[in-house]
Amino acid sequence: MRRLRNGSEIVPLTHKALDLLLALVRNAGQIVEKEELMRQVWPDVVVEESNLTQHIHLLRKALGQERDEPIYIETIPGRGYRFVAGVREIIDDQQSEELENQSAISLSAIWPQSAITSLAVLPFRLLGAEGHDQYLGLGLADALITRLGNVLQIVVRPTSAVLRYGRPERDPVAIGRELRVDAILEGSVQRIGEKVRVTVQLVRVADGSMLWADKFDEQFTEILAVEDLISDQVARALTLRLGGAEKEKQTKRYTENAEAYHLYLKGRYFWNKIDEQGFLKGIENFQQAVAVDPGYALAYVGLADSYLLLVDLGYRSSKETLPKARAAALKAIEIDETLAEAHTSLAHTRLYYDWDFSGAEREFERAIELNPNYATAHHWYGWYWHVIGRNDRAMEELELAREIDPLSLIINTTIGLSLTSARRFDLAINCYRNVLDIDAQFALARHCLGFAYACQARYEEAVAEMDQAMRLSGGSPLTAATLGFVYAISGDMTGAKRTLGELKERAGEVYVSPYNFVRVYAGMGMKDQAMEWLEKAFEDRSHSLVWIRSDLTLESLRSDPRFQDLLRRVGFPA
Repeated sequence: MRRLRNGSEIVPLTHKALDLLLALVRNAGQIVEKEELMRQVWPDVVVEESNLTQHIHLLRKALGQERDEPIYIETIPGRGYRFVAGVREIIDDQQSEELENQSAISLSAIWPQSAITSLAVLPFRLLGAEGHDQYLGLGLADALITRLGNVLQIVVRPTSAVLRYGRPERDPVAIGRELRVDAILEGSVQRIGEKVRVTVQLVRVADGSMLWADKFDEQFTEILAVEDLISDQVARALTLRLGGAEKEKQTKRYTENAEAYHLYLKGRYFWNKIDEQGFLKGIENFQQAVAVDPGYALAYVGLADSYLLLVDLGYRSSKETLPKARAAALKAIEIDETLAEAHTSLAHTRLYYDWDFSGAEREFERAIELNPNYATAHHWYGWYWHVIGRNDRAMEELELAREIDPLSLIINTTIGLSLTSARRFDLAINCYRNVLDIDAQFALARHCLGFAYACQARYEEAVAEMDQAMRLSGGSPLTAATLGFVYAISGDMTGAKRTLGELKERAGEVYVSPYNFVRVYAGMGMKDQAMEWLEKAFEDRSHSLVWIRSDLTLESLRSDPRFQDLLRRVGFPA
């Protein structure tokens, strides 16, 4: 099984970082050329050399090696890298046990090709479900994903990656190949009066063989016990040897109250719809859950995440909503400091509402320390580096997020955004097109593709993509604002003015961030009006203000002293 240990402690590393370490260890004492390392670690994709450099940095950090002290990995300028520490091959379990008691870095030198290092949990099929039980299938999968995600030895695809596979007829092996995982956990759930029946099977993707299967019949109020049994049996089936901290997290119950637990499952079911009504219904259920069990930390995380996305997707103002998100995240941490999800949510509010950049960085680092396989932490941390102008660090975190969730539409789109900000437009366009190959209806990728075309003065293509994004998003104010900017820089002032009028009309009906008006006025060259709306965004505490340093639509404002003063007031690091 792939793992790095320091004595008896598991050292958290991503799948690709372990692949890279193994390639170096197997050639200990020898120079391994960069091209050969990239071929071995990324055999099926074309990657830039920066990916290799970033993963070498992560390895050195995990091993406790300073850059100028090549006690483990030595850089050979212009050629590659060499593992310079002594290596001893572990032949059997007895030797492995002996080494666990030593104060030494150890890596199993022979990893079976059949080792399970990645897993996807599909939404459970509902059998004969009544309307009020619709949440059970996705809710149970989401809960197991959270539990198994705490096992550092495997990467578990997040709930967002498996949502599309909720249909009754499905081929788990084909889905596993599409999700690029080694194993699939799937099953069905049926409520019969006051009882619940759960059937589950763990399937190896490589050959379709059954690794484990079972059936559970329990009282409906004992669904928590079923979850305990499933997560424990999955670990056993994968022959995972869990350390004390991992075992505690994997078996931990965040509530003992069945009613609170069911309310939490309902909340996550609605939250995963990723729309305004879903978030509002999620908030309602999460609030009921903490009313029943005030010590339910995960339910507070659900509340925080619901408030966060209401703001991120433009449904509510930051001033109205983000303080509630911050309070919920802080309450979750007060109850359980070890929740990576809570630290990630708090980091988000530190960045977007408090404008506390150093505080956000600390919370992101803590979240990743607690769970390095939590894709959202890497994704949002990448965005943090993006908004402060460090595209090198942004790409490092975003690539780690994509490694955990390779088909994520939003993560891959964010990578494109970082490339766009770095003015690498051709690469960004290819990135957006790859996203649209996965889902042609993903509005944000259409939006971003249109903007990248506009940056290359391909205005006809830009407007065509933005029009599609408007249709797919239901008229998103952010997309409308970017379309107005594109009209303006292409010389279509009539279109830009029409967009402004539509935005103002929309603002009379629903919340529209002042930041959206800034983009259109900046495109039209109306600096005073753009700065006036930026001040309104500042007064509104708009979460979008953290974008101003990297937002290419604001290029015409950067030399204005008022803009520089706003950067200072928001608190951007030098």
